[in-house]
Amino acid sequence: MTDTLNTLKEMSQVTTAHFRKDMSEVLGDVHYNRKDLLLPHHGKPMVVLVAPEDYLAFKRLQKEAEETQPRRAPNGKILLKIDPENQIPPSPPRATRKKRDAQT
Repeated sequence: MTDTLNTLKEMSQVTTAHFRKDMSEVLGDVHYNRKDLLLPHHGKPMVVLVAPEDYLAFKRLQKEAEETQPRRAPNGKILLKIDPENQIPPSPPRATRKKRDAQT
């Protein structure tokens, strides 16, 4: 988490007042120059503005990472992902045995 905060602190920042005043300029800078901007609120990161292409690339990487890493249950155990195409069909239920009457 600290690495993320350090990365955010290194980003270019725009105050919310400047953003409100020059919104079209700031958005144009993000869109055309593909410049990532951080909008802090009371000194803490509030919003990050990124170009749509960068966001889509991030989402693709995130999806690839989720597909390659095993999912974990809350207790930390790995959950297996079963591919329906490779799954063996369930066997039919067994016929129930008729109980024999005990005759003596």
